[in-house]
Amino acid sequence: MPLLQHYLSDKFAQDAELGVYFKREDKNVRWPRDLASKMAKSAVLLPMFSERYFSSQWCDAELRYMLSREKSCGLLERGESSTLIVPVIVDDVEALPRQISDLDPREITPFVSMTMTDGSPKAEGLEEEVRIIAKRIKSAFDIAKEYRPEWLNLAIDAVDETFDMTEPKQTEKIRM
Repeated sequence: MPLLQHYLSDKFAQDAELGVYFKREDKNVRWPRDLASKMAKSAVLLPMFSERYFSSQWCDAELRYMLSREKSCGLLERGESSTLIVPVIVDDVEALPRQISDLDPREITPFVSMTMTDGSPKAEGLEEEVRIIAKRIKSAFDIAKEYRPEWLNLAIDAVDETFDMTEPKQTEKIRM
């Protein structure tokens, strides 16, 4: 993440509010509604695709929400690919669903290594991919609409379709 933050800091004004939200297990938070609120306020979604991502109901809700928001804003009317979703493949994924491959994800899997050293070909390849991802995030941010209160309802709907407040329920997920 420091490398991405570095390249994003070059693209945004110093006073820009850039936040990263990770799911955390916090007993004091009402997760479904808290997640919906954070999703509604997010300008861009940076999903990190992996086998685990596609088995997560939370991740599925986030992705479905942002796709519905793009549609509600008229961003996909001209048959364009996703504009607010900047996906990255971070782990081996057997086969991406068509809906996911249409999002044009950047694949960093070949460059990720626990033994990577600075200046190595893998490190240079990863840095180049991160530069591209940062540019795409900036482009997405530039076309993101100003926050609209109705986005919270879209986000709540996406979360409610996936969860009730106590037990997960089955929904049609974006499946592998």
